[in-house]
Amino acid sequence: MSNSDTADDLQRFLTDVDRKFYAEFDPFYFWTLAECLNKATPSSLRIQDIDSGEVLGEHSVLDGLKISRERYEEYAIHTIRALRYFSSETLVLFILCGSDFGPFARIASTMRERALAQVYRALKDEKVPEGFEVVIGGQPLAFNEWLSYQLFADPRQLEAVTQGEIKRLVVEEADLLSERGAINAFKHGKPTYFGPGVALKVKDETGEFSPLNEVVSGLNWVDWYESKGRDFSVAFGTEELNSEQDMKRLMAVSLLLHSICLVRGAVSRGEAQVDVHLPNNFETGLSVKRQKFKFSFKQKGVPVK
Repeated sequence: MSNSDTADDLQRFLTDVDRKFYAEFDPFYFWTLAECLNKATPSSLRIQDIDSGEVLGEHSVLDGLKISRERYEEYAIHTIRALRYFSSETLVLFILCGSDFGPFARIASTMRERALAQVYRALKDEKVPEGFEVVIGGQPLAFNEWLSYQLFADPRQLEAVTQGEIKRLVVEEADLLSERGAINAFKHGKPTYFGPGVALKVKDETGEFSPLNEVVSGLNWVDWYESKGRDFSVAFGTEELNSEQDMKRLMAVSLLLHSICLVRGAVSRGEAQVDVHLPNNFETGLSVKRQKFKFSFKQKGVPVK
């Protein structure tokens, strides 16, 4: 078997993998979960003594469950925001695996942590991510053309049909993804409470206190940073939650993912034209409010191990 035959077999395999993926992928998966979560209520539970069969009216587990059930609405709002993170991260991976950078399985497996964080920062700044440049006719595509090419396999399609709305959607969701405090708090179970974040005030010469910051209300968490020398910093973060806005963005991203699947399915079948339904008339410019304050401490006289 020649090298060209091997290359052709590999390309056919990769094309088949992608065709199967786009045929099976559910672009409304995250939105459906969020919608169900928005309408669900926790079930009632009871504890029964295994020997006597008696249903216990008092138990420490019941006390904990009662508190957790009372906070369900807060947990639901937080989880809807987490689903928005997951959905938008999937959109970014879809964008990256367009043109010659796929298949999706490769990008989803190799783009991690710092590499992905750099992509988020580039997209929110409307720049082509490093390593994903596309050159057509000897000229590198500008950001708008690049995004259109990655989404729709056509560098001219984006501005022709969306008046920039799709670009704003990608840019604003990349901005959401570029700060990881809230989603990491969700993944690692460390949200401390829901409510107002840190309020800083300074006392003037008359003894009056004046606020130094606008207090953000939402999910709060604590991050700990420790150096080899045992110096450490503690950061208090807050991210505003808005389930109504998150639901709208989940639907907008779902519609765009759906369109991408239709386009890539048509390309894999060699079709020259496909009808898609893109999200439009959704609100833009609604950035998520955040605050983060970091306090550093130096330990004196502590030996370094």
